[in-house]
Amino acid sequence: MVCISRKSDMQARYRLYRRSNRSSGTYYAQDSTTGARESLGTKSKAEAEKLLQAKNDANVQPILSRELAAIELGIRKSGGRVPA
Repeated sequence: MVCISRKSDMQARYRLYRRSNRSSGTYYAQDSTTGARESLGTKSKAEAEKLLQAKNDANVQPILSRELAAIELGIRKSGGRVPA
């Protein structure tokens, strides 16, 4: 297992790692609070880092994340147009 994480002023809840002992090379997120592990479903480091950042941002700013999700759902339902 190879642990890949970025240093920051605040301790991130989720850490990124890649299972290097398997041929798949899939990236995973590990919850530093519970120890739970979750596959990010990608072999791309850049995509895995974006997904991990989104998970950490959602943990830090839950209200903002919920509002952004509501906006995203509104845009999708309107066929890609931003509601007026």
